[in-house]
Amino acid sequence: MDEANEIPKKEVVETQKSEPKKHSRRSFIGYLASLGAAVGIGGGWGKRSIDSQPSTLDAKSRFPDGQQTQRVDISSNSDQLVHSTPLEETAVESMSTPTPLPEKKPRKLQANNATLKDYLSEERAGLDARVGEEVSLIENIWSEEELKNTLERCEGYRSIVNGVASELELDQDFRKSGIIDLIPNLIFVESNGKPESVSDAIGAKGLCQLKDDTAAEQAAKIGMTSYDIFDPKTNITLAMKYLEEMYRYFPETGLTIWSYHLGMGNMVDAVANYLGRSDVTIDNAFAGEPPLIAQLITNGRINFENLVESLYVQSQIKNGKFGDDTQHYFPRVLAAEEMTANDELKVAA
Repeated sequence: MDEANEIPKKEVVETQKSEPKKHSRRSFIGYLASLGAAVGIGGGWGKRSIDSQPSTLDAKSRFPDGQQTQRVDISSNSDQLVHSTPLEETAVESMSTPTPLPEKKPRKLQANNATLKDYLSEERAGLDARVGEEVSLIENIWSEEELKNTLERCEGYRSIVNGVASELELDQDFRKSGIIDLIPNLIFVESNGKPESVSDAIGAKGLCQLKDDTAAEQAAKIGMTSYDIFDPKTNITLAMKYLEEMYRYFPETGLTIWSYHLGMGNMVDAVANYLGRSDVTIDNAFAGEPPLIAQLITNGRINFENLVESLYVQSQIKNGKFGDDTQHYFPRVLAAEEMTANDELKVAA
């Protein structure tokens, strides 16, 4: 056989066994530990960055130091092992197939109210992740003592919330939605429980940060001719009536709370674009009984999670029409509920 036709010999490379190395444990670094807290609608709590996992692992991480010697055939016409053991076959396979990341077990959202627990017990992985980010963000911004004191201050208004709810004539579905029970948590996000708060951006006032025109509209509906918007009971009363109105149009707990921040017109645009309904506008969305927009939300099974992730909403956030902070609003309200219900923090009712 001449050299030209000679079958090339298989080259065998033997990797050497090495001593195991000690690996240091990496500590988790808070996302935004240096941020300062801001308050109110449009207040900038800031954006969180999430460390991403690489989609593939390098060879060194796939083959821990100290693994048994492997003999690998690297000739041009073969990618098989010269001889293999089950360990070697697994190792070689892992070089060509990315190692899947372990599946993340969903956190169970915590709540004190039974109705809200039912709402949060559904399969809501996306919402769960968003709430978890907000909890981490808040805990990194606030000291434990400051956070506990603020949550307790806001929770202290629950007796007023319950009293107002018993006095007002409210829709029964709204009562069952769990929204009333979230008002102390909304107060945490809006004003940190400070009744004298005024938003520099839009002039919203009081515990629930109501704008003057919104307060006047809701006061007229219940025959309140004169009022002090900074009075806690008055502010909570007007905010509760406004939330009831939002629930009539956007009958889903997350959408109602979100519309309190996003605004009715923007919410209509988001729903209409999500469904591809160019015929639905602010002019006809609230017509009918139930309102057209409510029918579309119910029939389309639209909720906060799928709407906030829609291409339209994300594009509006990107171009600045909605503002990045709006997608954090409802998860932040739930984060306040979760921290209040957290036994470790021991927030007094």
